[in-house]
Amino acid sequence: MEEHEALQGIRRRSAASLLQEAAHTNALEDEAWEQVRQALRARSCGVLPSLLPPSSEAFLVVFPLDRSEFGPILEAARQVMETGTQQTAQELAQAARSVGALTTVPRLRHYRAGPPGASPRSRLDHRVGVEGGGFLAMPAVEALDALELGGRAPRPRDGVFPLPQGAAPGSWVVVRHGVHSAPGLVLTGVQAAYDDRAGGGAEQLMSYLRTAAAALRPAPARIEWGTDTPRSW
Repeated sequence: MEEHEALQGIRRRSAASLLQEAAHTNALEDEAWEQVRQALRARSCGVLPSLLPPSSEAFLVVFPLDRSEFGPILEAARQVMETGTQQTAQELAQAARSVGALTTVPRLRHYRAGPPGASPRSRLDHRVGVEGGGFLAMPAVEALDALELGGRAPRPRDGVFPLPQGAAPGSWVVVRHGVHSAPGLVLTGVQAAYDDRAGGGAEQLMSYLRTAAAALRPAPARIEWGTDTPRSW
């Protein structure tokens, strides 16, 4: 099958190959990995995750920063993952809205308040739709309070990126409307890439990107979201 043009330049690479290419070494050390990141940046590319890999056998995703519909959202997601600042969260929300505008999925047009007794998720969806057009940056603590999780840990289906388990005080997240969306799938994949850095996280990210690309215009008549797609994304 021909590769979607939105995926061109996005590749799964091993840490070992990146180290050899940029630093001419197999040693997985901070200095050598910084050389990798600088070399990629010089080519207008980013890498996810950009943190020091757990081993040289680990796989990562290299992507062009400005030659793909997904470049800006991937880079913004990386920054939120690694800094959690208000500015990066707001930039990610805007990047997600931009990708959403390119998709065939109908835009959210009506944001009605839920009936009395509506679930916390429904009330939060209303706010995210009205204030953020589907993606809203907010403090992690505020997002968790709004979801009223009852003490359980947040899950991907709760629509919060990144998952704020053990979030630092003052960290920010992006909350997504609880419907399927291409940007939501991208962020699900980024979360997986960070959660499973030593295993199949990079391949999961590539899988989510392929599904998201299918939703970009022009798209096939039917988009296969997949049985493993979190329901509220």
